[in-house]
Amino acid sequence: MPIMFIACLNSYVDFVLDAAHLVRDSIAVRLSSCGLSDEALEQVLAFTLGIRDNHSEIASLYRQAGVSHVLALSGLHLGIFCTLFLPAIYMVRQVWGPMWQRMLAVSAVLFLTWFYVLIAGAPMSMVRAATMFSIALVSALSYWRWNMLQVWLVSVMLILIVSPRSLMDIGFQLSSVAVMGIATFGVRGNNGGGNVCWQWLRIGFWCQVFTMPLVAHYFGTFVPHAFLTSLFVTTYTTAVIYMCFLLLLSLFIFPSAVSFFLAQSINGLLWIQTGFLRVMTNLCPPFSGIAFSWWCVALYYICLALLFFVTNETRGQGETDGVG
Repeated sequence: MPIMFIACLNSYVDFVLDAAHLVRDSIAVRLSSCGLSDEALEQVLAFTLGIRDNHSEIASLYRQAGVSHVLALSGLHLGIFCTLFLPAIYMVRQVWGPMWQRMLAVSAVLFLTWFYVLIAGAPMSMVRAATMFSIALVSALSYWRWNMLQVWLVSVMLILIVSPRSLMDIGFQLSSVAVMGIATFGVRGNNGGGNVCWQWLRIGFWCQVFTMPLVAHYFGTFVPHAFLTSLFVTTYTTAVIYMCFLLLLSLFIFPSAVSFFLAQSINGLLWIQTGFLRVMTNLCPPFSGIAFSWWCVALYYICLALLFFVTNETRGQGETDGVG
């Protein structure tokens, strides 16, 4: 009986993977013939399907500008995709909603989310984001109240238990420490309020602080303007990715004229973005040849951990004094 169950499960997994690959290939073929320029097509394929050439001129440009994470599918891209399901997610969060409706909404959203992860090739950075999203969604269904750091810890532990080799994946390491920076310093003390622009600056700053040692260790580079460039490119690319998903929908639903208009609009937007990146890299080239050993990386993160505990203790003491 267990052998038959495992065989059926493997067959089902193979079927889902084959279906995801067919959908991915079909979308890529349609994108290549909708009027996108070569540079724009390369970026759109990276933004939506995770298809990219790490040795291309565009990939090198993003890397020299310190924003290569934009081309790597992660929580940013998955979050934009999941906003398409906001009505279902809103229903999940309604306390008064019938349980069967909420469970149905959760199941549908989780299936579509993970199917998109498979279509995109299941990079570890995106698997981590999808795992966090799944845990947060299920916790909302069960009335648990987990903060971002708790969800991050549980998701990382689950991924490492299922696939210990993920620890050696560079994308998983970079995305995990970036989210750790957001959870520990970026959103701490916000409580859902405050200035949105200031919060965005904090998140971007701590993402850069937490990923900087790994970038220096693996790639031997340091980009002085990475923080400012990343803020602009991440915000700008968010709007572009929304247009890319609209383009994908138009390829299957709307007339070809709508797809052509969206493709030309994306061409113009990405021409502006690549031009901006070229100007930034020419004005301030990255420092290369940096030797940052694992000992330096470990010491760096130990200092960040001490900073977190010290500031957390100080903040807790201040709140206690305020109550007293």
